[in-house]
Amino acid sequence: MAKREPGLGELELEVMKVVWERQPCSVQEVAEVFERERGLARTTVLTVMQRLHGKDFLRRRKVEGVYRYSTTEERGKVISGLIGQFVERVLDGSPLPFVAYLAKTEGLTREQVDALRTISENLEKEKGE
Repeated sequence: MAKREPGLGELELEVMKVVWERQPCSVQEVAEVFERERGLARTTVLTVMQRLHGKDFLRRRKVEGVYRYSTTEERGKVISGLIGQFVERVLDGSPLPFVAYLAKTEGLTREQVDALRTISENLEKEKGE
């Protein structure tokens, strides 16, 4: 059986977003954001960041006695992996329901529609060669 990549829970993904924006950062710096926005305790954020470190989403380095956390992967690569896991797990490996959803989504900006068109055109070129 193939090794399954670790997924991210909702709070883990939210923590990752803060770290991507502020890295390298301490648990305290991340905890201040979540305390202000969601009322979470520092210990909760610490637990989540330790879990992310254990899953190899975060690395840490001690600087002047405080661990500073950074992400191990770029945001786009992690998000792409999560989408791939979603397609495999929920959509049985077929991206078509996801594409159909995007086609029906209201509120896409002109730039987003143009980007989807470019992706589609590039797929046609790749598959046509």
